[in-house]
This record gives sequence, C-alpha cells and structure tokens, in this order.
Amino acid sequence: MVLFFIFFLFHPLLCASSKQELGRCETQFQCGNITADFPFWGGNRDKLCGHPSLELHCNKDITSLSISDQEFRVLHINQLSKSLRLARTDHMGSFCSSNFTNTTLPPKLFKLSQTYKSVTVVYHCNPFRLNFQGYICPETGMIFVSDNPENYNFCLAGFTANVPRSFVTKRKDLADLESVLKKGFEVKQSIMSCLPTSSLVFFSLFFFSNHLSCASTKKELGWCEAIFECGNITAGFPFSGGSRPQFCGHPSLELHCFNNKTSIIISDHLYDVLHIDLTSKTIKLAKAELGGSFCTATFTTTTLPPEIF
Repeated sequence: MVLFFIFFLFHPLLCASSKQELGRCETQFQCGNITADFPFWGGNRDKLCGHPSLELHCNKDITSLSISDQEFRVLHINQLSKSLRLARTDHMGSFCSSNFTNTTLPPKLFKLSQTYKSVTVVYHCNPFRLNFQGYICPETGMIFVSDNPENYNFCLAGFTANVPRSFVTKRKDLADLESVLKKGFEVKQSIMSCLPTSSLVFFSLFFFSNHLSCASTKKELGWCEAIFECGNITAGFPFSGGSRPQFCGHPSLELHCFNNKTSIIISDHLYDVLHIDLTSKTIKLAKAELGGSFCTATFTTTTLPPEIF
C-alpha cells in the first residue's frame, strides 16, 4: 500500500484575499445586450463562479442556455428581479419545422412566471368531421393548442409549450402562435442570487429557493451544515457526499462511503481516504487498487489535479 499526503490549495476554492483572486468572479458574462454574474457563468466568467447548470454561451452577440437537454435563447436577464426571458431556439423559426417536445424547466432552477402558462400542443389529429378549427402543418396535419388537452382525444400526440396567460388558444392563424413563441416566456430563478459577503466562494456553495435571503437563518443553512460521516472520517466544506448535498462542496470532491470505508475519485482513479485534517488542510490517500497485491494492480500514473491538490 502506497500512502501519501496531499496539501489542499485552498486559495482557489475558499476565500480570496487579493484583488487578483477576487477578479475571477467579479468578471461579468457579456454578450450583445446581455450581461450577467452569479449564479451564471460562461465566456470570460470562470466556471467556478456560477451554478454548474447555468452556463451561458455567446454566438454572434446571441446568448443561449441549455436546460434539460434543450437549447434556449436568452432574450433578457433581470438579476434584480431574478427573472429571465427565454425562447426555445427551435421555436425561433418555422413552428412546423421545430422539435415537437415538451418545454421542461427543472424546478430546482426555475419556475414559470405567474404571467405565463403552460399549454399543450396536440397534433396528428383526426377530428372526424367535427367542427374544430386549428393550425395546419404540412407534414403533421391539423394542430390544436389547448388548456385542456383531454378535449382533444382524437389527437395521437402532444407536447407542452409556455405562452402568456393572455394568449387565446382557439386561433387559426399559425403566424400568431409563431410570434408568441418567438417572444419567449419569463421564468424566475429558484436559487440564491448572491454570494456570502464574508468570503467569496468561487463556486456555487449554497443554492436556496428565491424565498431565502442572503441572511438565512441557522435552520435554513442546515443543508450545508450537515457533515459527511463514514467510519472514522468526518468532513465538511469543501467536501460533499453522503447526507451532505453535492452543491455544498467542490464538484470534484465528492466522498463515498461503503462498509464504513471512505473513498474519492480523482482523475478517474479510486482512492481510499485514510484521514482528513481540515485544520491543516491535509488528506491521506491510498490508491484503492494497491490495497491488494501490488503485482495485480493496474500500473497507471498517479495523477493529481494541481488546481485542487
């Protein structure tokens, strides 16, 4: 068994004492008329300065964001009101050539603004000479937009889309629907939009609902007060794992527990964690494969990411 000590380079993970280090997260994302900071990142704004799922992309002054495997165009960001106006990229062109898939928003990140609603677009419809009027797409035939899709049981398929509450579903002009979808819909952030003032955390440490302020109570902060415990190993920040949520630590420092033994994956290698001393910021590791016979181990280089260890 090969044992070794590793020193954490905590300065890029925890607190910044110099202007140079603080500058990493003071840089804003900028693209066209869109500017953004925490909880967003992208462009010149470091990945560790925002939520992992909120990376903004810029292409020809157009900002986009991928949510639940769908690409959205970001039309506006208001960080004061914690709101965004989004439009599905495939809805920016002809509706009939778009992807007929649900518009899905992860509730832990966003919730639909109260001035918008979710409607169901049903297609592959055969109204059997009933007096129904809808939109017409060349390849899919008649299409209906409904607040009550159960009224259209003569349609074989459907998907959801977000429109203003004022939108009247019983229309015949396809251009009206296309215009509404291109203007997008508004969502509210469901995560905390400010960093702790006492120290700058370069990655998103605490994510709370928008009902919580930065001055959260001790009870509300309990998510990240939980300690990882496994055998004789206990650990807090910057680690996660067990009952300690992943967002309470660095993405690469997730601890695992099996049969009261702690392990961690570093650069695709599994290591046994033998000791953690958060006071001296040291950790004692052993490559898991070397716990048995050395001759049967995989002869690979022990690689440690220098930005972490």
